[in-house]
Amino acid sequence: MGNSIGACRRYVVRVDFLSAGDPFASETYTIEAPNLRAARIGGLHRSEDSVYDDPRIPLNSSRL
Repeated sequence: MGNSIGACRRYVVRVDFLSAGDPFASETYTIEAPNLRAARIGGLHRSEDSVYDDPRIPLNSSRL
């Protein structure tokens, strides 16, 4: 039988960090994933470890 794991591709995902809706920083992540949706989710997960994902920043959020 063949391998059930799909081939992964390399994606570059940019995440913008916002305070009250205004961008103040961005980071770029290289993600290995089977599709763009999975890469975007991976980028958001990686952004949770960023110094910019700080609860002390007013109305902190992020976007792709």
